[in-house]
Amino acid sequence: MGDKVGIKYIVGLIDDTLLKTSLNQAEAELAALNSEVARANVQVSNARTEVERARLELQQATSDAQRQEKLLKEGAIAKQVAEQTRTAAQTAAQALRAAEKRVQTEKQAVAAARGRVIAQQAAVAQAKERKSYAKLTSPITGVVLEKIIEPGNLVQPGNEILKIGDFSQVKIEVQISELELGKLKIGQSVEVRLDAFPNRQYIGILKRISPAANTTARLIPVEVVIPNIESTIGSGLLARVNFQNANRHRVVVPARAIQTEAGGRGRDEEKLTSSLQGTVFILVKEKEKDKVKVRRVTLGQKADGKVEVISGLEPGESYVMRSSKPLKDGENVRLSILSEKTR
Repeated sequence: MGDKVGIKYIVGLIDDTLLKTSLNQAEAELAALNSEVARANVQVSNARTEVERARLELQQATSDAQRQEKLLKEGAIAKQVAEQTRTAAQTAAQALRAAEKRVQTEKQAVAAARGRVIAQQAAVAQAKERKSYAKLTSPITGVVLEKIIEPGNLVQPGNEILKIGDFSQVKIEVQISELELGKLKIGQSVEVRLDAFPNRQYIGILKRISPAANTTARLIPVEVVIPNIESTIGSGLLARVNFQNANRHRVVVPARAIQTEAGGRGRDEEKLTSSLQGTVFILVKEKEKDKVKVRRVTLGQKADGKVEVISGLEPGESYVMRSSKPLKDGENVRLSILSEKTR
């Protein structure tokens, strides 16, 4: 317990012997059906060759019958000879029709075989998916909180194996009086102190106000989220929340000055809204040279192309608002690419 895991990190393996056997059987059946399709295609090809042969024989028999019919009219051959060639032409026509019908029959056999292949491909895909379930991966980036199943235990569908918690942000549940409800709004800044870290102050965001009060105490549950940048805050800690004094920490800067966690300037205001953290480049002077330093900040509300910086940036500090090239931490800069001071 306590191990850190990333998204899709393998956290466990289930014995997949039976699943492998099932997959191998499904793949063998698919191979057999593919061979059946190949044989059916050969039969179609043979039937088409037979059609062409029968068509040539019909042409020859028809030509012979026409020639014999002409000779009969001229009295050069007996009537019996002409009738024999006529009968041969009719027989050739019947053979051609039979060959063409066989082509259609063989095509239907190919279509049926291909249908069985498609069905078996679905069975193989399903077997592969079942086999993939034997490899247990973490759906999130977080920390292992509890190991429920021990090695060698029997696992049934739906059983819990591990409990993993995402502590990149921490949710604090608070109950307030209905008299305070009118003073609060979603998205406002909140000052939080934890008894476990008495000398530190955290700035969070009010994320949810319950629509219903507790029927017994008549208190309204609210949820506050604070960043857990250093991953030092765990669950079950006692928190003290102040909804009144957090606003004094507010600094407003253009959204383009904020670097998102994924990289790049924060021009996408919707992207900024979905995250509590970001970074800015702060101007510092070292040995008479202007340099930039990366500073992590906590973000608040956004509007009109500007974003509220709740913590991490103090009034009067200079920051980079735009740059002609990507910046790096500690890089020397010229003042022409720096923004105005915060206010």
